Amino acid sequence: MGRRRLLAVLLSTVLLALGAGGIALARHPALQGDPRLPASLVVEGVDLGGLPLSRALARLEQLRLRSAVLEVPELDLAVAVTLSGDVDRVARALTALAEPGARWPWQRLHRWYELRDHGPFNLTYTPVPEDRRTARELVEAALPRPVPGRLIFHEDTVDIVPDTPGLAVPAGAWEEAWAALAAGAGRVRLELAEARAEPTAETLAAMRLERRIVSFETAFNPRETARADNIALAAGAIDGTLLAPGDVFSFNEVVGPRTFERGYQDAPVIVDGKFVPDVGGGVCQVSSTLHVAFLMTGMQRVAARNHSIPISYLPMGWDAAVAGDWLDLRYGNNTGGHVYIRMEIPSPGRLRVSLYGPSDVAPRKIETEIVETRTPETRVVADATLDEGVTRVLQAGRPTYVVDTYTVDSDGRRHFSHRSTYQGEVRVVAVGGPGG
Repeated sequence: MGRRRLLAVLLSTVLLALGAGGIALARHPALQGDPRLPASLVVEGVDLGGLPLSRALARLEQLRLRSAVLEVPELDLAVAVTLSGDVDRVARALTALAEPGARWPWQRLHRWYELRDHGPFNLTYTPVPEDRRTARELVEAALPRPVPGRLIFHEDTVDIVPDTPGLAVPAGAWEEAWAALAAGAGRVRLELAEARAEPTAETLAAMRLERRIVSFETAFNPRETARADNIALAAGAIDGTLLAPGDVFSFNEVVGPRTFERGYQDAPVIVDGKFVPDVGGGVCQVSSTLHVAFLMTGMQRVAARNHSIPISYLPMGWDAAVAGDWLDLRYGNNTGGHVYIRMEIPSPGRLRVSLYGPSDVAPRKIETEIVETRTPETRVVADATLDEGVTRVLQAGRPTYVVDTYTVDSDGRRHFSHRSTYQGEVRVVAVGGPGG
């Protein structure tokens, strides 16, 4: 009897202890209908400890957006920027206390103690996309644009108009500004840097376009309108050409095909020693005028060929013919600086070329020597309409000339340039015979 009574007393004591503990456990903050957060819980410096979950989530939502200012004092700009924090990430950690999956008390208790031991929650803020775009647009619109330098070509001199620097956002500056705002800064300055547009004054000075080196003119008949128009069209294509040191000028590449579609007309050209109409006639006067300027500058002759017969607007040995894409005028820039070509028609019937470049390039004189003259062959043909012994010249004929061309530098030294051969023409004489 005594033993049974002792067991009953012990059992009653255990049941009473369990009952008291169950009542205490039921009062734990994690097991309430609206669980209370651990006292130590802090989010982005805001104390949410001990708050019911519903109130804590409401307070957390107030932390979702934060305002900051992006400053650009050089542009007198202060742009308001809204940053959005990753509140949802923290909210998911808090609401895990009341999720349907945490049905058992021990599950809620486990998550509650995880929150207690987690330490402070920090939010990651990023500028909202719309404000990022707006800030960029405002800054870009306000940035002063750099203005490139330029050259002004006068008759004999060249002026450099310096470039005007502007401002630009350097690489990485936007990312640094956004990162500083995300880190919690209330005001952040966007760094700007000086921006310059090419060509700068330094670039232009390095080109050494310092003065006019040479200028040369030839004459043409402005009343021959088709030929005059062809000359103007080709000259306009060349005007403004800039040659860097070592560049090779190609007439055919710069002027392009001479075709009707490109505005060229029929005018006389030399074919087999005769003048015949063809598209682009007169363009050879442009190439020849330019050839003379290149010679006077002492530039490197790469490819040039004279006409098959002497021409009226230049001495023998000075001209350079071009045709199609197979006969070209090519000269290399060996002046040590850039060369600028100006080609114009200053008055009706005058074609002028001016070359600008380094001031230490002295113009040269051109000298020619006729090294061989071959008398034309005479061909005699009978003409029954003439009296016997009477002659009539049907074709005057033309000698063949071989001409050497030299340039003479400022020190008086003579430099051989090239040899030109101009084909002669047979002299034809009609003679009257018996019965004439």
